[in-house]
Amino acid sequence: MKYLILLLLCIPVLGLSQEQKSVKPLPALPDEARSAQAGATTRAVVVGISDYQNIPDLNFADRDAQAFADWLKSPAGGSIPQENIALLTNEKATNSKILLAFYRIVEESKEGDTAIIYFSGHGDIESKILGQTGFLLAYDSPNTNYIGSSINLRDIQDFISTLSIINKVRVFIITDACHAGNLAGTTINGTQATAQALAQQFANEVKIVSCQPNEFSLEGEQWGGGRGVFSWHLVEGLTGLADKNGDGVVNLFEIGRYLEDKVPAETAPHPQMPMTVGERQTQVSQVYAPALATLSAQKQVQSASSLAIKSKGLTEGLLNLTDSATQKLYADFQRALDSGYLLQPKGRCALDYYTQLIEKQEIKSIHGLIKRNFAAALIDEVQQALNALLDNDPYEANNWKYNPQKYLEYPEYLQRAMDILGEKHLIYNSLKAKKFYFEGYNLAKNLSVYQDQMVLRDSLKTAAKTKYLESLSIEPNAAYVCYAIGSLYLLSTPYQPDSLLVWLQKAVDRSPSWLLPYLDAAEAINFTLDDVPRSEAWLLQAKKWNPTSYLLLLRLAWLKQWQDKADEANTLCRELIAMRPELADAWATLSNTQYWLQNDYLASEISARRALELQPNQDYALLIFGNAVSKTNPAKAVIFCKQSLLKESLNVYEKGCLITSLVMALIQLRQFEEAEKWIDLMEKEGYGYGFLRATNQSDKGRILLLQNRFKEAEEALQKSLLMENSRSAANIQAYALLGEMKNRQGQYSDAEAFYKKALNKPFQWNDNPFKNEAHFLYGRFLVHQNRPAEAQIQFDNALKISPKTWHYPMGMALLAAKNRRKKEALDWLEKALNSYFFDITAIYEEPLFSKIRKTKRFKSLMLKQL
Repeated sequence: MKYLILLLLCIPVLGLSQEQKSVKPLPALPDEARSAQAGATTRAVVVGISDYQNIPDLNFADRDAQAFADWLKSPAGGSIPQENIALLTNEKATNSKILLAFYRIVEESKEGDTAIIYFSGHGDIESKILGQTGFLLAYDSPNTNYIGSSINLRDIQDFISTLSIINKVRVFIITDACHAGNLAGTTINGTQATAQALAQQFANEVKIVSCQPNEFSLEGEQWGGGRGVFSWHLVEGLTGLADKNGDGVVNLFEIGRYLEDKVPAETAPHPQMPMTVGERQTQVSQVYAPALATLSAQKQVQSASSLAIKSKGLTEGLLNLTDSATQKLYADFQRALDSGYLLQPKGRCALDYYTQLIEKQEIKSIHGLIKRNFAAALIDEVQQALNALLDNDPYEANNWKYNPQKYLEYPEYLQRAMDILGEKHLIYNSLKAKKFYFEGYNLAKNLSVYQDQMVLRDSLKTAAKTKYLESLSIEPNAAYVCYAIGSLYLLSTPYQPDSLLVWLQKAVDRSPSWLLPYLDAAEAINFTLDDVPRSEAWLLQAKKWNPTSYLLLLRLAWLKQWQDKADEANTLCRELIAMRPELADAWATLSNTQYWLQNDYLASEISARRALELQPNQDYALLIFGNAVSKTNPAKAVIFCKQSLLKESLNVYEKGCLITSLVMALIQLRQFEEAEKWIDLMEKEGYGYGFLRATNQSDKGRILLLQNRFKEAEEALQKSLLMENSRSAANIQAYALLGEMKNRQGQYSDAEAFYKKALNKPFQWNDNPFKNEAHFLYGRFLVHQNRPAEAQIQFDNALKISPKTWHYPMGMALLAAKNRRKKEALDWLEKALNSYFFDITAIYEEPLFSKIRKTKRFKSLMLKQL
């Protein structure tokens, strides 16, 4: 067995990731060396108490005991047989059972054996009476009158003396007894006095103490899901990480230096400095190479966690000595932390309470804990947002896209945490890198606002990239920073897909399983390079990592939209709705498919409304709802779009989308003057982007055309064509309206040429609504040209695009009226009106309807529209 006499004095705190130590695997002990040790017997009593019957609880003392017992049973700890270890935790660790276990070791041990006593729990001294050296408190110890019902340190000394002097047994004492709490000896610093007594050297014993007598030891969830910081590093150090010279032996000097390096760095700003007592060259463990290799591999993937201390009874005892105002101040501080009121609202946030607490000298001993908990809350708020993003969480991804104001305070959070922890803290540089990142993010989120103000936009982009690069210089392997730099090129004019993809690839190289770089690359390739197969390749690559990801399946639904595969897109959306019914994204995407591909405006409106009910602030759903309702209820759309435009969170693109829907609704209501004003406002303020603004210019041409202002109409339509490339869906509308204008002017050859030009454009995913109208306008032209068979083809094409819009039934009504089939014409007209045809004026102006306008049924149909 390893030579080891330990004194553990530790208490809770969540620590931070440590620098990784590269340790070369050591050869296993020679067989003969292990055989030489085999003749001796090692026995252990391992006690750990977190849940006390009568006094304040601890958090992880029982887990530390269990972990130490497991280590003793492992080859790294000496392979002690299970039957030689008495493990007593919580309610099993009564005073009598602990003492009986101690007596058993005394009775059974003989010369050459090894005895280990491990205790993790409360220690206290109840009075200052001379000779009272302190107590280790058992599960059933009372909250006062320790004598006779707790483990007296004098009894511990008697056990040690009997074992080491009389029985000539090697004795190892491991106690974890320096916890704070509201104990009987709190008013006389009983815990510290007990620690000081334990730190005294009894004979030739070697001890390792977790902290100085005037300090408290800490524990927390970072270490194995809940361990003491000291005991965690102690076991790791003894396993071999402390073997500085690589000779296969850990001596007292090495374990002491290792703990002094690790523990204070992870408990700062709370002071906790381990100390050692004994001959510094004493061997305390021998390294078992396989265990060290496994541990070293695990250290490579361990990451930082929270600083927060979650203790039971840690501060109550100390606060009990202060006035009620201080106690209330601390309670208010803790409540503000728990509620997330860190810097706001002024007057009752954690910062205000923290500032007052740090000025109170009577609680100076817990200032470090207060600082640490405040810093932890500031850091955790930021880290949780980053973790959710990096974990491909769709809800947080929505926040990053639709709720960027959430992150405005993060740089200040991080700066305050840095100020509290100090430049020497092991995570200071990491916090600094994150601060640069969020400063860049808060600049970059405004790029879309200034999309048409090139100088200001480029200045913001440069400033944001500078911040990101500063962050990357500190943490060069941060995938999310590379991703952020790439995202800057999504908003470039002209688009810069090459730079975008370079940075997204860097993000993928650093974190291959993180999905967002793949997803944005796929989206950018489709929209900027118009390369659907290449876009699909990125998504399929992402699918290898996480085939059931909500975000990935959502983007695949988008891909099916781009490929004009509405049924497959809708199926994916339904699967997503079943998977995460609380999220709006799938409903919004379903609405988008129903609108653009199927022209099923009522279904699109219903789906978008559901998305808005789930997430009222999701602007994407709001925009689609505006689109859909402009087709199904123009009057309602006018009110909805105007109200939505008042939202402060809308960027210029989103405002452009809403204005486009508003203009469509106003045109259907024949409110041309107001529609034209909104179009001019959109152009003046630079709302929207190329496609939207081109669409609005062609809508302006429509307004002018309906007023027979042909010259102005042509100027607007030609301007629309110049605003977008030849593949833009907006061009379909512009060419179709140019055809309509030439038709009205009697220039039929030119009219037909423009109609054909509108319909000959290669497919793009958002073409359908525009092609639907172009087929109808061309078909109507052909009816008037006495070419009914050709007209039927155009109306049939409109039906193929969407069986649920008014274009096909209105076309069939025209053909029936042309052939003087009044009833059939009225039947089809009624179907068109039921499919949201709102332009009643056009019906009254249509020459082919002159006969049916005289019928009672026609008049009845028109009355219903009122």
